[in-house]
Amino acid sequence: MHLPDSPGSLPRRSVTGRVVRFLITALAIGIAALGAPHVSATNRFELLRQQDLRLATVAYQLATRSPVCRAATAPQLGFTLHQRSQYAPADREEAARHYGLYAHVGVMAVVAGSPADVAGLAANDQLISVNGRALRANSEEPAGKILVDELQKGPVILRVSNSAGPKDVRFAAMLGCASNVELIAGVEVNAWADGERVVVTTAILDKCSTDDQLALVIAHEMGHNLLGHRHDSAMAGGAPSLLPVSGEGSAKGRADEEAADRFAVTMARAAGYDLGQAVPFLAMLLDADGPSARAAPTHPTTKRRLRLLEAAIAAI
Repeated sequence: MHLPDSPGSLPRRSVTGRVVRFLITALAIGIAALGAPHVSATNRFELLRQQDLRLATVAYQLATRSPVCRAATAPQLGFTLHQRSQYAPADREEAARHYGLYAHVGVMAVVAGSPADVAGLAANDQLISVNGRALRANSEEPAGKILVDELQKGPVILRVSNSAGPKDVRFAAMLGCASNVELIAGVEVNAWADGERVVVTTAILDKCSTDDQLALVIAHEMGHNLLGHRHDSAMAGGAPSLLPVSGEGSAKGRADEEAADRFAVTMARAAGYDLGQAVPFLAMLLDADGPSARAAPTHPTTKRRLRLLEAAIAAI
């Protein structure tokens, strides 16, 4: 799905499991966008892995620890997938060598303590098949979809290959909130949801100095998806964003933002995250002295939003 506004024009990556059409988003990622020009490509590849893992870990904890969406669950993999075609042409061969990406999909990162971790999956593993069904990169039926389809039936047998050779791994996914969280490389400080996915930019990830702050960002966007918010906004498909965007808004859209903030508080607290700095963190993102402090068509005013967030935290 293409979101043609400035955030949506950025390439994106899938980082946690959900029953959706594609678990792997095969769009180009320019590694040069992930760091300063003097940083080596190898370091940028590892930075991307660290960012991917951080986002996946917080998303996994939110999805599996919070009871707020018991009626809307899906398999949570606890690991992230990628393939060579996701990378920009100029980076593709080097990415393939660095990550060991060949004919099959690869494991980018594994969430510590997840069933994938317990089963022995590791970064740079290649997934050959699941229950005998091939998991080839760029196949007509996406490997991620095949994997989730099989996991919906129960525990699976994964055929895995790495430097030690092939092996069979028994794997059973945890169930959790049905929302797919993706990381994209970009300078836009924002996150948004489109009804199926949560998209987080590397720029806002870097703004989150703690995982408690990142949990608030992800939970807000998961709230939009799980609460069914699809209002008209500046982004195609009515994709609500964490921070104000240019374009026409509506009273319903502003009410949805307030509801997503309340949902984020409940979800993040239930998952064990500390909300003590949530209000000053959101104030920093909104920049109370800047343009966002004024009434935005797509979002409540900064003062109202911070006051309601503080009240929601006090209430629990």
